[in-house]
Amino acid sequence: MLSEADRQVRSDGMHFEQSLYYHVYALDFFLHARILADVNGIPVPVQVDQTLDKMLGVISAMGQAGPLPRFGDDDGGRLFDSRRNRLMHLLDPLATVCGTVQPA
Repeated sequence: MLSEADRQVRSDGMHFEQSLYYHVYALDFFLHARILADVNGIPVPVQVDQTLDKMLGVISAMGQAGPLPRFGDDDGGRLFDSRRNRLMHLLDPLATVCGTVQPA
C-alpha cells in the first residue's frame, strides 16, 4: 500500500488516472488499509496520512457545491458497497474517515 499510494497519487492529492471514480476507488483501498493498520497497532509512516489528507482534500474541495462533477472513466467498482457507485456517493470516504483516521 505504501508504494502504491506513492506511485498512484500525484503531489496535489489527485489520483494519477485523473478520474474521480478511480480517485475514490483508490482512496477506499488506502483508507481500508490505513484503518486496519491502526486497529492492529501497525505503525504507518506520516507520508501515508499526508497522502490520505490530500486525497480527501480533493473530494472535499470539489464537493463544496454538491455532488462531485463527473469526469474521467469509471469501472463501476467500489471497495465497500458496489451499489454506492453514483456521483452522489463519491463523497462517502469523507464519512469513513470521520473519527477514525486522524490525518497529519
